[in-house]
Amino acid sequence: MIQSTFHSAFFNIIAVCLGLSALTNGFLSLWDSGFYLFELSSHFQLQIFILNIIFLCLFLVSAYHIKLNKAAKLGIVSLILALMINVFHLWPYYTPWYKTVDIKQDGPSYSLLQANVFKFNFETGPLLDLIQDKDPDLLVFSEVTFQWAEALKKLEDRWPHSLVLPEDGSHGMAVYSKIPFENTKTEFMSALDIPSFIIDFKDFRLVSIHPLPPVSQFYYLNRNAHFKWMVSQEKQLTSRPLIVAGDMNTTMFAPSYQKFIRALDLKNARYGRGIQNSWIYNKNPVLAIPIDHFLHTDSIGIIDSKVYPSINSDHLPIFTKFSIY
Repeated sequence: MIQSTFHSAFFNIIAVCLGLSALTNGFLSLWDSGFYLFELSSHFQLQIFILNIIFLCLFLVSAYHIKLNKAAKLGIVSLILALMINVFHLWPYYTPWYKTVDIKQDGPSYSLLQANVFKFNFETGPLLDLIQDKDPDLLVFSEVTFQWAEALKKLEDRWPHSLVLPEDGSHGMAVYSKIPFENTKTEFMSALDIPSFIIDFKDFRLVSIHPLPPVSQFYYLNRNAHFKWMVSQEKQLTSRPLIVAGDMNTTMFAPSYQKFIRALDLKNARYGRGIQNSWIYNKNPVLAIPIDHFLHTDSIGIIDSKVYPSINSDHLPIFTKFSIY
């Protein structure tokens, strides 16, 4: 009898703690707090959703054998509410009608391959093979070192229009194109010397960015400075169909990302196609999250968007086909 009472009390405490923790995490994913630690867990919505489902099933099964007190019932209700927040975040990416498929048959269409090549990746072959296989119109790269810039020179015959700014750190950039540039600009959107490219083509404008990862409050604010700069330039940037592509060091679930895309009225090419995890921490797929993005205004329709296998980087390349309305 004593042992049964102990098990019941222990179960009730666990139910309360997990339920309230899950709900708190859910609320933090909706609140633009301005504090990097509060944002970090928001990036793992799919993993948290799966855990919440498992915990809820365990609690509901156990409830048949253990008497629940009011606090435990509150914990289970909290877990259900947390699951609803998870669904709110994931819904647009797993619902087919969010896809942009209303594409004009006579509109121009293009393809773009983007990849963070990773500064410590010295095997250039897998990426170059993928490029030759997919033969996209545009190539957008980040973490381009001088060694990578040298290797990418092989692309110049087929992709003759290029803007390349290598560096030995993490913020070298490169764009290669079959389509002529109308205008190019290297912009520094934050107080640090982290370059971004703004390139005008005949039919659209491309912004390629790679801000710092939000692993500290300083880095978090620096990353958000890129978003705020683009919002401050809304009229100029959206004066023609706009694409924002690159390793943005945020998932779609972060409050600061949500604020950014609402301000510029941007959509994500992933809509209706799954979350397409593109960054894998320490080669552990359980910790994979989607931080490389192809964002676009309404005047651009997505024909297809896919994540491709590893190129020996810690990021996976993304191939997107799109059309101009």
